[in-house]
Amino acid sequence: MGYTPSIVTGVWAGNSDGTPMKLSADGYGIAAPIWNKVMTAALKDKPDERFVVPEGIQSVVVSRASGKLPSADTPSDARISDVFASFSIPTEVDDLYKKIDVVKGDGLLPNEFTPADQIESRLFLNHNDAIDTFPSWLAGIKSWVAGRTEQDSTFPGFAPTKTTALYTAETARNKPTITITSPTAFSIISERNVPIKVQVHAPNGVKEVEFFLGNRTVPNSQKFAAPYTGSIHFLSSYDPGTYTIRALIIDDLGYTDEATIEVRFEGLETGSSTDSSEESSPKENSSSLLPPLLQELPGT
Repeated sequence: MGYTPSIVTGVWAGNSDGTPMKLSADGYGIAAPIWNKVMTAALKDKPDERFVVPEGIQSVVVSRASGKLPSADTPSDARISDVFASFSIPTEVDDLYKKIDVVKGDGLLPNEFTPADQIESRLFLNHNDAIDTFPSWLAGIKSWVAGRTEQDSTFPGFAPTKTTALYTAETARNKPTITITSPTAFSIISERNVPIKVQVHAPNGVKEVEFFLGNRTVPNSQKFAAPYTGSIHFLSSYDPGTYTIRALIIDDLGYTDEATIEVRFEGLETGSSTDSSEESSPKENSSSLLPPLLQELPGT
């Protein structure tokens, strides 16, 4: 059967005596070509006709995978616009995609020893089909999904069921520690360059050490190797006051520790050279930031 707004044509093909037709004699090979010839002749020299969209027909964005309304987890490339009658617009929300927290290192489920910054949310297929009760069918589905994820890393696979073995009670006990040994807390600074020295302990290995002056990262030439030293470069534009120095260590498993001290910058000594490319101060010197001891001292 096929039609335009003004012409309907139906074609039946078969043996009227009930005998079987040849193997290649079917709707595609027999009926369809007849329908095509009839309609081509009937529409010759006729104007092109368009179907009028009936009242109540709506275009709705749905999930390509389920035909349901997209959820917050439905990927943008899995959303399509489809046509529905007013009485058949979907009301259920797509449940074939789900974001799950996994470990960055191995993609498995985190445990209580996993550092928070080593956990990320990834999209997975939340496949649930009654026919999955047939083991061979489910195995075929899993094999197909695995093949797709190998070819396309952005294709969501099945969520992991195993828990990570990267993080254990022992690795948690071996979290790194870091201590700033120079300069000392509440030091008075009047020089342009101030070396930073630290003492670290990291049984899991050291990935990197970073230094900060306030919220600004301090360049560190020894970021990835012992002795993990750096240097603060005070500019002449920096106002006198209290500044925070912070040292952060990240070990090979992602565990972290940090040390913080405050120092008092008195300004550069008379005669200190200036830097024509001096940047603006990361100013955070305020009396409210001074330690209580310094607030009580004369001249602070």
